[in-house]
Amino acid sequence: MKNIKEAEELTGISRQNIRYYEKMGLLNPKRDAGNGYRKYDEEDIGRLKAILLFRKLDMPLEEIHKLLDHEIDLQQALDTQKAYLQKEQQKLEAALAFCDTIQRPPEEAGRWIKVSWGGKTRESYRTNLQVVSKDRPNLLVDISTILSAAKVHVSSLNARSTADGFALISLAVDVSDSQQLQAVMRRLEQISGVMRVTRPAG
Repeated sequence: MKNIKEAEELTGISRQNIRYYEKMGLLNPKRDAGNGYRKYDEEDIGRLKAILLFRKLDMPLEEIHKLLDHEIDLQQALDTQKAYLQKEQQKLEAALAFCDTIQRPPEEAGRWIKVSWGGKTRESYRTNLQVVSKDRPNLLVDISTILSAAKVHVSSLNARSTADGFALISLAVDVSDSQQLQAVMRRLEQISGVMRVTRPAG
């Protein structure tokens, strides 16, 4: 039987996380009858090592819990996680592509500019958008995915978080016409957490 310090050394998992996994029900170590300290047997150490392995795959604790308790089998859990990671990879690739579309606004005067998509040049109109959303991870990734899919050129982007948990995002985008602009605004409004998408006057 090992104490929590020894369990930490054997698994590489911090004591804080070991206690957290116990709180979440992934672990149920015995207690020393004399002092109430946790005691970890070989099964507990094995579960901790398995948790560490699956967390490296970014697997949610809920799924790990089901896997360790034999509610789902290993192949099922891996297939589910692989599908999730592939989806996240697509989002990241879209975000990387979106980064390439952002450039400094041109120095020349005027709001009409020429932009190129797939080798064809067309006239586009530059306008500003403001997005108000609940702040959350991957918000900018989701926004970039929408804009990239719509082939909307972004000339500038500014995002900041407020102390009360909101995100304020200002965009300067190039659109071909009002129909494309309205379609993009509707898509942005459908993003989880987004409360309002507006086009500031002026």
